[in-house]
Amino acid sequence: MRPSTTLLALVLTLGALTGCTASDPGPEPPEGWTEPGWMAEVRQAEEEYVEATLACYREHGVEGTRIPGAGVGFLNKTDEHGQLPPGLEERQRHAGDECNERVAEPAHWAQADRVDEAAYGRLLDIVTCIEAHGHEAPEPPSFDSWRDARGRWNPFQEMFGGAGAQAVEPKERARLLDACPQHIPQGYYEVVPLDD
Repeated sequence: MRPSTTLLALVLTLGALTGCTASDPGPEPPEGWTEPGWMAEVRQAEEEYVEATLACYREHGVEGTRIPGAGVGFLNKTDEHGQLPPGLEERQRHAGDECNERVAEPAHWAQADRVDEAAYGRLLDIVTCIEAHGHEAPEPPSFDSWRDARGRWNPFQEMFGGAGAQAVEPKERARLLDACPQHIPQGYYEVVPLDD
């Protein structure tokens, strides 16, 4: 299943989400660290995809939002009784179907299931990026272990998921996902509510 389809099925009942918007110039690399070229390419391709998809949603009268580390999802605002506006789910379903057909996914998504040395190298780049941005990154598995597990290890999942999750503020998690984009199998996605 392509990432956009998975995310389009997600119903968000949050008032707002955080992360860089397409109008942001993107995160500044820390001094002394040079970002690998593929990261800038991935970030640009995903920003273009997000903008085109959100514009398509607006044509259908539905509101979408960027999900840090992934793509887009629907933003549902409920009334004071917790109810969605009438017909919203049907409009979202129609918008999702049409926009998935009309908006081309980023080219690197087609390679997201590759479990090879190049993908492992990108994984190590992400670990280095996390550390360059001032966080303690988990120790990656060996290439053989990672390959045998079909690429299921992800540094963000290790950092933010499960019982051993690091205490990192949601906005900082979103910032880190933007700063260190993923071009590996088993991506980690973050839905982050803004503080009111």
